[in-house]
Amino acid sequence: MNQLITLTAVGDILLADEVIIRRGNTIVNKNCIVNDPFKYTKGLLNDSHITFGNLECPLCIHGIPQKDKDVIGRGHPQHVRDLVKAGFNVVSIANNHIMDYAPEGLFDTIEVLSSHRIKRIGAGENLKAAKRPAYFEVNGIRVVIMAYYGTTSTGKYVPGTAGGKFSVVKRDLAEVKRSVDIIVLSFHWGSEYLTTPPYIYVKFARQLIDAGAHVILGHHPHVLQGIERYRKGIIVYSLGNFVFDTSIHPVNIPETRESIILKCYLLKNGIQHYETIPIYINDRNQPEVLMGKDKEKVLVMIEELNKNLNNPEMLKHSDNRFIDAGIDFFLNRQFLHFLRFSWKDLRKYPLVYTLGIIKRLLKRIFKIQEQL
Repeated sequence: MNQLITLTAVGDILLADEVIIRRGNTIVNKNCIVNDPFKYTKGLLNDSHITFGNLECPLCIHGIPQKDKDVIGRGHPQHVRDLVKAGFNVVSIANNHIMDYAPEGLFDTIEVLSSHRIKRIGAGENLKAAKRPAYFEVNGIRVVIMAYYGTTSTGKYVPGTAGGKFSVVKRDLAEVKRSVDIIVLSFHWGSEYLTTPPYIYVKFARQLIDAGAHVILGHHPHVLQGIERYRKGIIVYSLGNFVFDTSIHPVNIPETRESIILKCYLLKNGIQHYETIPIYINDRNQPEVLMGKDKEKVLVMIEELNKNLNNPEMLKHSDNRFIDAGIDFFLNRQFLHFLRFSWKDLRKYPLVYTLGIIKRLLKRIFKIQEQL
């Protein structure tokens, strides 16, 4: 009889006591933490062999806050207990906030996760540590999970995150697939609030399934995106938010409160099946499982998002919005910040989008000059 194990995955987890929001000349400080954040979902999360989430902030008491970002946040290390109680045994820290409080904030996070036996992936004291996978063996099934953010990795001896350039991830896959049965990849990717992923990420994810991955878990857009069974794998382009104060988003988007718990049922030779459990983030920033008509509404929405993955017009529209978001990112910076940070940030985009951003940026600048 084939053994079966369960992988449960959720999106962005913000356990932040302190969030600093910079909007123009205004600075807002918020406390986004809540008592018992997993109160309504920890039963489902604990009922799993492997429970995964994206930890969207460092858990630290040390470190200097970055001054070049619009939103930074951190939580007290004691909040790791909430992760433990909810059953998390692996988290991705490969994201755009893990370095909000410099390397010291990252080091605190690594220490507190390790001391509570939660595996962390995607960031580390150096490149080798950032790329270190998390291994599990349950009921004779060997699972590996690896995490990436953007396409540019930290330096060989520099603290930071692992970049998910295709050639790098493909090489990492080749190194592990002979020693494991199931490969899970996590990506902090895409553009915020897009409900359809850009085509480059659809193509990228499918190529990684072809290369041997079984499950791909995306996050960062803060909204749900489509889910597809591609050949023998499953791709979740964005898991959305999970524990999150949605009021810190610059615009009020109701979809940032709607999300899912993903459960994948795994056999030694691949995925047996998966299910999506719709949730809604309440006013106390806690995810609650939806029932009845509310549950059906989210499931119908997911079906529509799934259709977009094979709709060329929707994918092209998402491509254009992704490029425009990159242009706005650069134009909204102060001039000195633009000179200092723009090339570093531009390198995080895939090459095809870098060229698209430069082309549209030049057009936008010339248009502005004509209006002056």
